[in-house]
Formats: sequence, structure tokens, C-alpha cells
Amino acid sequence: MQEAVRLERPIGVPQQSKAVATEPGPEDVYRVGTSAAILRCLTVSDGTRQAIIRGTSLFRIAEFLGGHPVTAARVQYIDGPHTVDAEIEVCAPALM
Repeated sequence: MQEAVRLERPIGVPQQSKAVATEPGPEDVYRVGTSAAILRCLTVSDGTRQAIIRGTSLFRIAEFLGGHPVTAARVQYIDGPHTVDAEIEVCAPALM
């Protein structure tokens, strides 16, 4: 998150498909997500970090990329108007 802020780059926000995964990997997220701009980063009193973000567009994960310190993926942006398929419908709460 800090690197994205420093480079003024968006982040990808896919919805986690397996709620029990404490450190979700590629197998634990849906393949549709939202690209988001980080508006503000906060460190709260318990030491955790929170971010205020603004969704900018939808994407579909084409492939996950190895060799990065964070989970990285090649994505295809989904241009509007948007149609709802089963995977997008499942992810809808995270896209609003």
C-alpha cells in the first residue's frame, strides 16, 4: 500500500472467496475486482493500517505473477456498460 501511494499507482481489490484464510493467496480470491486509488493511509492506535480508497474501474484477473513481494497479477479492465455474470454477481458487495 505504501509503495502504491509513493508511486501514485492504483491497487487491485478482489473480494476474498475464503473468509478463513488469514493471508489470502491467489486461490483465495475471486477473479473479478475493483481497481482503486488510495486517497489516504492511516495507522490506528492498535498499530494496524487502514486506507481510504476510491474504486475507479472493474478488472478481471488474467494471471497471477510470481517474484513480487506482494500478490501481483496481470489484469484485463472491464469496460462498461457492465453486464452481470455469476462471478460478478458474487463479488458485487466488494464492488460498491
